[in-house]
Amino acid sequence: MRPRPPALHVALFGASLSLASGGCDGCHGSKPYTPYTLSDPTAAPRASTAPLAVSGSAAPIDAGAAPDAEAPPSFAIVPGGSPPGDGKSWPLDGEVVALAPIGRAFAAGLVVDMDGDGKRDLLAWSRAPDGLRGELWFAPGGNVASARTLAAMPEGLAGPGCSVATQISQVGPRTMLLDVAPRCGGAHDKAVRWIAVLRRVDAGAPEIGLELRLAAPADGETLQVAVDTRDRDGDGRGDVLATITLAGAPHPLPSVGAQASASLGFFDRPAGLSRDPSEPEASFKALAASLVADGRRKTTAPRVSGAALALRRLHGFLCDEGGKATITISAGAPHCGDARPLEDAGMAEVEAALNLGDPLAALGALARLEAMGVHRKDVDALIAKSIPTLTAKAVHKTTAAPAFDSPPSFSPLAWDSSGDLLVHTVDKVVRVDHSAFAEASIDAAMSWPSRLAFPVSGAAASSWKLLSVERRCDEATLIAHLDSGEIALPIAVPPKCTPSARVTAELLGASDQGALLAVGGDLAAIPLAALIKPVFADSLAPAAGAGVELGAARSPNGTTIAVPTDRGVFVATVKSGARTAKGKLWSGPDLFGAYLCVPSNGGDRLACVTGTTATIYEAK
Repeated sequence: MRPRPPALHVALFGASLSLASGGCDGCHGSKPYTPYTLSDPTAAPRASTAPLAVSGSAAPIDAGAAPDAEAPPSFAIVPGGSPPGDGKSWPLDGEVVALAPIGRAFAAGLVVDMDGDGKRDLLAWSRAPDGLRGELWFAPGGNVASARTLAAMPEGLAGPGCSVATQISQVGPRTMLLDVAPRCGGAHDKAVRWIAVLRRVDAGAPEIGLELRLAAPADGETLQVAVDTRDRDGDGRGDVLATITLAGAPHPLPSVGAQASASLGFFDRPAGLSRDPSEPEASFKALAASLVADGRRKTTAPRVSGAALALRRLHGFLCDEGGKATITISAGAPHCGDARPLEDAGMAEVEAALNLGDPLAALGALARLEAMGVHRKDVDALIAKSIPTLTAKAVHKTTAAPAFDSPPSFSPLAWDSSGDLLVHTVDKVVRVDHSAFAEASIDAAMSWPSRLAFPVSGAAASSWKLLSVERRCDEATLIAHLDSGEIALPIAVPPKCTPSARVTAELLGASDQGALLAVGGDLAAIPLAALIKPVFADSLAPAAGAGVELGAARSPNGTTIAVPTDRGVFVATVKSGARTAKGKLWSGPDLFGAYLCVPSNGGDRLACVTGTTATIYEAK
C-alpha cells in the first residue's frame, strides 16, 4: 500500500463523550476516513482529561492512506475520559461499580462493551500516588470482581520529577489505544512515550497486540502517530496501519520543509497481528521519489533539504539499519530494504541546490552521499555540468614559514589588493611580490589574530573565542567549542557518522549575519556578539561596508571565496545578499595536503599552507 504525501488537517475531537451516554462498538459515519492522530506531548502540555489533540499553533498530521470511496465506513472514535470523584471507583451500568486496585487511583479510562456480553466494561489506567507507576486495568461489567491487570507501566519511561499524561481511546470496532506520555520538563525531554494497541479477542478481555516506544527526538522536532484501523486485506477484520510523522529539525537547523512520514502495517489474524512486509520500505521509497521530483523544479526545490533531513532521521529512528533506537517496536525493528531511498534523497538535495544556484549546498549534499559510500554517475554528471573542475599547479613555494593554529582558525596567509601575498610568521609578516615572488619583511606591528573571538581585539577581555568544532555521533548537529562553553551549530551530523574531536572548518569572514563558518559545503553564521546563537547562513556576501578580515578564506575585495571540499577547493564568485555563487573546483596532485587556502581578487590565484611553507597556485 503506497501512502499519499501527508496533508495537514485539524483533528480536534471536541469535548470528551459523556460516560453516561455509553460506548460505541461499531459507530459508522459518512465522512472520509481520518486516521486517529496522537499528538506529540512534548509540543505543548495537555491535561490527562482532554481528548488526544494538538495544542498550540501546530496542526496534527493526517499521514494515513487516501480516503477510498469503496473502503468500509469510518469508525467514530470513542475517546476516554477522566474518572469521577477521587478516582477510587468508576460507575458502569446501574449499580455496577468498578473499584481501583488497592493503593491506586484511576487516571483515565474508557467505558464500552469490550467482551461482547452486552454490558459495559472498564479499561482504565490506575496509577500510584507518585504518578510514575501504573497499570492498565480491565473490569468486565458482567463480573467486576474478576477485574485484573492487563499490563504494567514498563521500567525506564520516566523518573523522579516527571508527570505522566495518559489517554485511552477506542479507534476501531475491535481496537483500543493506550497512550502513556511522560513529561519531564527541560529543553530536551528524555522521557520515553509508550503506545499500546489493544485488540478485542472474542468474548475475552482485550489484549495488547503491539507496543511502540518513542524516545524524545531532538529539541525542535516532534513525533506524531496516526492509526488507521480499516480492513486493508478484505478478511472482515480491522487491521492496524500506524503512520509515524517526524516534523521539524534539530535546533538550530532550519525547519523549512522538514517533515517525513512512514507507515508500519499489521494485519489482524486470529493468532494476532502479522506485519505487512511492504512497510515501511514502501513509505521511504515514495518519500524519496517525491523528493527527486521536487528537486527538479525551482518552485519546489526549497523544501527538499529539510525534507531530506527528516527522511534520513526518521529512517535512522525507525529502521533496523539505522541503529538509533529512538522508536522501538514490540514486533522488532522493521527492515527498510536497501539504502536506495537515502541515495535518492541525497541526489534530490544535490539537484535542488544546483537549481537554486547554491553550489556549496550541492557539494555539502554530495559529501553526505559519499560519506555513505555512495558514488553515482548521475550525481557526478549533475555536479560536472554546473561546477567545472580545473587542475591547480604550484607556481611558487615561499621561504617564509607561516605560523598557524589548528582549525578553525584564520589562515596565516592573506592577499592584498595589489596581488601580493602576506605571510604571517611567528615574529613578523613577510610580503611576497606577485610577479617576481621576492620576499621582504614589512611593518613589524602588522599582524592579525588566528582565532575568531568577540571582541576581536582591544583592552577588554574576549567574551568568547572559538576553539574547535566537534562531531559527536549521539548528537544531531555539530558542536562548536568556545573558551566559555559549547554551542550547537546549524550543521547536521551526516547519516553515516564517524566521531571527530576536531572537524576541519574554514572562516570565510563576516557577513551581515555574523562570522561565516564552513564545514565543507555546509555553512553557519556565528553572530559577533556576547550572546551567541548560530544560524543557518543565508548569504555568502561580506558584511556591508566592512573590510575583509586578514586570513579569511576570501579575496581582499570580498567577492571570491575558497572552500575546501572532498573533491578539491571550491573557488567561487559570490553575489550580494544570497547564497548563489558561480565557481570551479580546483584539484590535482599539487593541492594534496594543502589547507588554510585564501583566494586572490578575481580568483586567479590560491595560496595555501603546505607543511612548513606556503604555496601559490594557478589553475591550468
